[in-house]
Amino acid sequence: MCKTLTISLATYHRWQAQYGGADLNTVKELKALKEENAQFKKLVADRSLDKVALRELLTGKWSARRASERWWTIVSASWS
Repeated sequence: MCKTLTISLATYHRWQAQYGGADLNTVKELKALKEENAQFKKLVADRSLDKVALRELLTGKWSARRASERWWTIVSASWS
């Protein structure tokens, strides 16, 4: 089966463990929820960046370099 799907045996076993007893509708719902969760994470990261930037702007600590450093810190934290 792995040869016809051109996937490794490890991938097959990972998929089997993840989706083993699920029917097609359940898998589709899980995929949709994962996509929605990714969108929410991106939204939270954007809002967090806006909040940090506004706070720095209001306190007079705004700089382009600091904003880019904060952006990376916030985005990498939201991915984990």
